[in-house]
Amino acid sequence: MPNNTSPVWDSVKNFTQDAVNAIAPYIPTYYIGYGVGTAQNTFNKLKDLYSAYKQNGATYAAQQYGEPSVRQAIKAADWLSPLNMSDVNKHQYVSCVGSTGGPLATAETLIGGAKKEIDDYKKKMNDEELLKQYGGRWGVIGDGLKDLGNDVKGAWKGIWSDNPEKCEELLPEKYRNKRY
Repeated sequence: MPNNTSPVWDSVKNFTQDAVNAIAPYIPTYYIGYGVGTAQNTFNKLKDLYSAYKQNGATYAAQQYGEPSVRQAIKAADWLSPLNMSDVNKHQYVSCVGSTGGPLATAETLIGGAKKEIDDYKKKMNDEELLKQYGGRWGVIGDGLKDLGNDVKGAWKGIWSDNPEKCEELLPEKYRNKRY
């Protein structure tokens, strides 16, 4: 270890100090502060989101904190639910509408679809009548996988279209342009 009084050590210290002094005015402290502030805000929002989820469930949390297109998709799902139409159309349309808000909205939409299928799975597996209707355990699993596949197809269309109106073609003719 060099001695603190050696001329070589003094020149290394001086060079380092001069380099730091030369660079310091160009260090983007604003961006560092902005990044720290953004991280704190994001953490607080995630805590609020988790609290809303734990207290009121996933749908409530999505309605409060989801991307606007995801909130629109929840309304669309409520509108479509009682209609006599193929599950294929319903899954694709809702996922398409939810995904028009971009990558974050697409992730939220697909996670919501997976959550719904998990809930459906639990419900169907614990109800003998439903289990029989779906042809047993493998029938329930197959139906859930089919639904998830349709969610992905709809999300793919939605993320590339940027416009919920373009999702209308996923609905039967008689239901198009009839907003929820």
